[in-house]
Amino acid sequence: TGAPGQDGLESLARGALAGTWLDPQDPEWAPRRGARLELSALVGGEGAFEALQSDTLPTIGGVVLNLLGRYYPVDRLAIVLGVRGYGGLDGVPATGTTASTVVSAITGVRYDLVREGRFSLLWDLYSGPSLYLFGDIGQFSSTSAFAIGGEMGTALAFRYSIGPFTGEARGLVGGRAGATANPFQRANAAGPFSAVYAGVDVGGTWSFR
Repeated sequence: TGAPGQDGLESLARGALAGTWLDPQDPEWAPRRGARLELSALVGGEGAFEALQSDTLPTIGGVVLNLLGRYYPVDRLAIVLGVRGYGGLDGVPATGTTASTVVSAITGVRYDLVREGRFSLLWDLYSGPSLYLFGDIGQFSSTSAFAIGGEMGTALAFRYSIGPFTGEARGLVGGRAGATANPFQRANAAGPFSAVYAGVDVGGTWSFR
């Protein structure tokens, strides 16, 4: 079952009172394994990959939101479908573009590399088509300048699981590319664009089985 029963909730409450709420011993709260469905939401930021080679941290110019569904047909390998969106803060564009909003429909895979108790180390690979909007998303209309392109990336994820719930943090590197029929300015040039970014995100996952 996806959600713990009343007995499981009572055992978690007893564990909290005993100071073991991060590692409840009731089987109801064991990490979910095997074939299952997961729903995940992750939020984070990204910056130019080249900035990692400097002495300062990359500038985070926007918020990245991932809404993902994962299906594990077997124990360690998942098929991933979802949406990845970038929203620029104060109009700050996505790395390597002048687009203040990017929405990508992504597909990919996830593989469980290492498991140790409730901890897991996982590898993600994703890609998909993207829509780039040059303006606030609330101003999108037929007259808005937009471009189409694609995005792909890879990530390492660290997870801690208590029953069906998993806290997750990822470090990722990705790239995007696109073009528009309407000229737009990027570094005093118009036309196709491409960029590599690095980022981090955190969030939660709920498992169903």
